[in-house]
Amino acid sequence: MKTNEKLILTILTIYLDVSLIWILLNQNLNMYDTTFIYIALFTHIVFYMGIYTQKRLILDPCHYLMFILIVFSIFIKNKLLIKLLITLIIVVYITWGIFNRCILNTAKQNETNIVYELTGFNSSTLYNMVILILLLKLTNIMQYNKM
Repeated sequence: MKTNEKLILTILTIYLDVSLIWILLNQNLNMYDTTFIYIALFTHIVFYMGIYTQKRLILDPCHYLMFILIVFSIFIKNKLLIKLLITLIIVVYITWGIFNRCILNTAKQNETNIVYELTGFNSSTLYNMVILILLLKLTNIMQYNKM
């Protein structure tokens, strides 16, 4: 991983962590949302170690777990957490567009698509489905709060 990619990942992850901690401290969360945040924060601590040691044995499980967390974000109830996750998915798309690949993957990993092999969907399709569900949930929450 190149130095600029490590810097981008570190800055984005710090932004996510600060946002997650703020939501944790300032929002009334249900048990699922709270657990979701704690798992994400723990994963990020391990992820920071993986970025700077360049150990695939650390990076790969964190990468897969974050993908799984994004998929399971469809059960999130807190609107700020939903907005943060929508932002995260958009940032993932932007980095894919800029670098024309996932910057966390090795060249070999970018050639294969384990997500497709496991689910029958490529990661972009799954992200599209998740972002659509999150947008619908957010719209529903905002309409409900107007009443």
